[in-house]
Amino acid sequence: MDKLKSLLSDSSLADHEQKELFEIFANLSKDELGELSDFLSIHPEWVDVLYRNYEKKKKAAVSMDIKKWREIFDEEKRELEKLAD
Repeated sequence: MDKLKSLLSDSSLADHEQKELFEIFANLSKDELGELSDFLSIHPEWVDVLYRNYEKKKKAAVSMDIKKWREIFDEEKRELEKLAD
């Protein structure tokens, strides 16, 4: 968790955003945390990507807008396909 805290601190996220994302990460298993830390160490720009995606999902959940959810998932799919290339 210390490594993740450091990665979040080095990001452009505001303190409250870092705290919010860290609280989400706290729900992951030890193995998942290790994989996430490794990934974010290689791709630190993804700290911001993950948080912005979380924010979009939070808004979609509150609005209960199915179209927004589809847009979010389509965008996620495109981003993941870029990573796979």
